[in-house]
Amino acid sequence: MACAVPVVVTDIPGHGDFVRKHRCGLVIPVGDAAALARAVADLAGSDTLRLEMGSRGRDVALREASWACRAAETDRALGSVVTIASAVDRSSRAEAAV
Repeated sequence: MACAVPVVVTDIPGHGDFVRKHRCGLVIPVGDAAALARAVADLAGSDTLRLEMGSRGRDVALREASWACRAAETDRALGSVVTIASAVDRSSRAEAAV
């Protein structure tokens, strides 16, 4: 997606929903080789479809999956862990003092 190439994914949880939401590729049923062939043919046969889906895919990849985005998410998650651990530690100390 980051290379502005539309994707073809099977309709498994998460993948199909993501692609449908961002309209960055085509979703096919799991195990359906004929649907895969049609999807690839559809993309190969339409410059407009390929360019539009590829552009949307690149936009979403840069916005939601860049290293900066992943680093910020990791920082937030670790901050939450530290906050929870500190609260548990304070609570344990308060109980021990009683």
